[in-house]
Amino acid sequence: MQRAINQKDELIQINEANVQHPYYCPSCGAICIIKQGDKKRHHFAHKQNTSCQSGEGATHRLVKKELYDWISKTDRASSEFYFPELKQRADIYVPKMNHIIEYQESHLQTKVLKERMVGYRSLGKTVTWLTSVPKYKGGTLYLSQLQIFFINYHPKCGFYLLSYCSITKRVHLYYDLRGVSTKRFFAKVAKIGLADLTYSELSRWIITHRDLIVNSTNEMTEHKRQTAIFKFKSKEQRMFQRKLYSASEHLLYFPYYVGVVLPQQWLLDTDAFIWQYRLIKYIQTTGFKTIEEISQWWDTIIAKKYFVYIHQQYSHHLWHSYLKLLVKLGYALIENNGYIIEGIVFNAIEKKREWPRLKQAMNQLQIQLN
Repeated sequence: MQRAINQKDELIQINEANVQHPYYCPSCGAICIIKQGDKKRHHFAHKQNTSCQSGEGATHRLVKKELYDWISKTDRASSEFYFPELKQRADIYVPKMNHIIEYQESHLQTKVLKERMVGYRSLGKTVTWLTSVPKYKGGTLYLSQLQIFFINYHPKCGFYLLSYCSITKRVHLYYDLRGVSTKRFFAKVAKIGLADLTYSELSRWIITHRDLIVNSTNEMTEHKRQTAIFKFKSKEQRMFQRKLYSASEHLLYFPYYVGVVLPQQWLLDTDAFIWQYRLIKYIQTTGFKTIEEISQWWDTIIAKKYFVYIHQQYSHHLWHSYLKLLVKLGYALIENNGYIIEGIVFNAIEKKREWPRLKQAMNQLQIQLN
């Protein structure tokens, strides 16, 4: 067994385990010990003999039964409900609410995930995905690529993720997520015991969603900028640098307000330096672009990540926010339902980078959007 639950209800990998801390089986809840011999691969093992068949299948069956029993106290539910139109079984289906609950711990291919969600939505079903408990330490949330797929949005708590711990029978709500890196987020957490909450109470909250809002709170500095440039090493980034070289341009010559990482940057696969550069160049080609033209260009040019819940059109808030930021800095104008950009060049080193001015403009933008 490569993973076990610690006292904080977190799922811990064997290479992160501390021999001085107690751990529990994610399937049956029994006490586990750490095996770190020289002959076998390091692993968790039950302290006493048990009939538990540890594994993701066993955990999945246990979670499904606990959730089914919990829902059945107040509402009629079906376990392993079969949808013949999709040739797909849902973990739990609540007919009254037209609501499906799925628990996902093991890796699932993006293609399969998309097909399943598209199928459920084509039948008009609302789906809630619960994941295994992620690593959470010091206010920072570490997510797998699978868990990132299930990030959702609610107007009262911003971006959030729901997980379930079968040991404590608690739903973990990680909320107010702010992207720090590809798989790391600042977040707050609330742990809600099934005994303290009915399904009806939870469903009224998780089934209701509204439009997305954007908070621009990241503070840019010269150090952060230089660090970001130093990490410019992916295939897409290297190709972008070659194009800059051909145009006698370089990342070091970029104005300080190009490459600004807005909090929702993690919605995109395209780096902030790249999409902001291309956006400015696109508008400068004719001197003026309408909002509709920019939207169409964005959908065909920018690489967006896939999320189960967050619609890809939400990524449009990034370019809207960025152009409003340029307006506040005096490098763009709003005119006739479109934008004009003036005075931005990419082949001259700036004499001065006004980071306090950028911070002030971002703070003003945050107040305006809220």
